[in-house]
Parts: sequence; C-alpha cells; structure tokens
Amino acid sequence: MDQTRREVLFYLSSLSVIGISGCSSGSNSAPNTTLSQPSSDDVVSCNEITPFTPLDQVEQCGSLIDENSAQARALQWESPSTKQSRSCASCTLYQGAAGTVSGACPLFPAALTSSGAWCTAYVPEN
Repeated sequence: MDQTRREVLFYLSSLSVIGISGCSSGSNSAPNTTLSQPSSDDVVSCNEITPFTPLDQVEQCGSLIDENSAQARALQWESPSTKQSRSCASCTLYQGAAGTVSGACPLFPAALTSSGAWCTAYVPEN
C-alpha cells in the first residue's frame, strides 16, 4: 500500500512538471521550463499533504491506514469510498486541510487516512 501511494504521488508530481513546462506566455519564445521546487525547509504539516508535497516530508508523516488492521476492519474502512458524496474529506473527524490527499483522523492515531476513504464512524460536516 505504501509503495502504491509513493508511485501515485510521484506520478502526479511528474504530471505537474510536464503540464507547467509546456505552458507558454503567449509569445513566440520558448516556454519557461525553470520551475521552483519546494525546498526541504518548507515543512508541510501532515494534515496539509497534497500531490505536490515532497516525498521525504510525506514519509515523515507515517503510512496510510492498513485496511487489514483490526481497527479498519471494525469500522469497515474503505478506500476509495463507495458511498456517494461521503468520504473522509467531508467528515467532521478528518483533520486534513481542504484539498489535501490525506490527513489525520482521531480514530486512527498511528496512521494517515486518505481524504477519499470512508468508515462507519463517518459524521458529515454541517
């Protein structure tokens, strides 16, 4: 599971580099391919992880919930959510910032949950 997440994050960050480097300002000059990469000094909270967060910072936050753990099975945790319009991103327990791919949940203190996951403890935001 951890390896798949790394591959997805790497793939998404590669797409952004390709997409940005192909953009032009409208002039006939060559596109600007110089990108400013976030420095390792730009520490991101574990509740603010996006596809652009450097992998070393993501790894420091821990791993995603193990769907085979006793806690995940007891709460019928699933990722991605099969419930229409219901996911961790819209749950009051989810502590990740808006627009992030993962964040903390008090029900799983030792792991991060995907913003697109769901469990039976889901409480919709008001």
